[in-house]
This record gives sequence, structure tokens and C-alpha cells, in this order.
Amino acid sequence: DGMSVCVRDSFTSTGSGISIGSVKDVGSLILTAGHICEIQQNELPKGLTNHFLTFKVFDRFGRAGQATIVNTSFTNPDICALFVKSLKIKGVKISKDEPYIGDKIYSLSAPLGIFHPPAVPVLEGTYSGQAHKGKFSVTTIRAIGGCSGSGILNQKGELIGILFATHPSFNSITLVSTYDSTLDFVHKTFKKLKE
Repeated sequence: DGMSVCVRDSFTSTGSGISIGSVKDVGSLILTAGHICEIQQNELPKGLTNHFLTFKVFDRFGRAGQATIVNTSFTNPDICALFVKSLKIKGVKISKDEPYIGDKIYSLSAPLGIFHPPAVPVLEGTYSGQAHKGKFSVTTIRAIGGCSGSGILNQKGELIGILFATHPSFNSITLVSTYDSTLDFVHKTFKKLKE
């Protein structure tokens, strides 16, 4: 009769992330993949008139807090910064040095949402260098859905990048934000926080 039916639905997805420290001693700043924080219009169902995103961050002990976006980039680098007011999570240091080809690296992830507090899966791989004219780095850390947003750490436990994709045919080849783009994103994020 010319009337439409409004259907409400919700969808949940999981990703990984890593704290880079406290902000003003009231919460924590978490880095994850940009595609976790943004939705491209062509990915939305046809006929959708409205949508919103909410974020819940869990620390390694399983404590949860609502998060808001501070800074996000869908491409080059694919990184998002979330602020969690209610959780104070000790942050990792950001490396002062770029990784070298052949360096052993690690990922803290929740592959397929696998996460049993306080244990966090720690995956190991090798840094393989930059690709596509420095748009991203390649590593040999195994990854699957849920690993997006994993912090990539060097042997000192310092952050060198954020995992955002894996090769669809070979999940032992992963794509990571470059060291320089990660550092630049973090600087821009802290600048936004001061505004």
C-alpha cells in the first residue's frame, strides 16, 4: 500500500589492537586497522538508510570499555586510533628504528576471535621488506580474520606496524603498515588529541 517496512539489524565483527599508552591518565589509546573503524558505502546493504558503529575494547584480562574514534585512515596506512576512557592499558613503546629484512617479528592477535584472557595468542614471523613503492610492508606472520589491527612488534617488544591484510590464497603472507606511515599516523593522532 505504498508503505515501507523498517527493519533493524545488527552485525558484529572482531579485530585486534594494541595500546600505545594512557591519555591524560583517564584512558588508553588503541591502534587497530582502519577498515575496522570505517565502512565503505559499496559494502553496505542496498536500501540501507542509516547506520552507526560502536566499539568495545577488551584488555588482556577481559575487562571491557566503550571506545571512540580519534583518528582513522582506510588506506596508506590502514590504521585507526581508538580512545577507551574507562580502561587504562599499559602501552607498548614505538621502535626508534626501522625493521630490517630478515628481522624476527611478533604479532599479538585474536585470530577468528580466539582470545582466552589473560592469554593472548603471540604469533611469530619474519619481516620481508616494503612493497608497492613503500605503500605497505610484507611479513610472514600467519593471519586470518580477527587478526586485522594486530600490533607488529620487533624482538624488543616495540611497535613497528599494524597488520591489516593477509594474502587470500596464502595466509602466511601478511600486509602491514610501514614503520614510517605508522609513526606519522601516531604523531598526527597525538596532535588531534591536543586540539
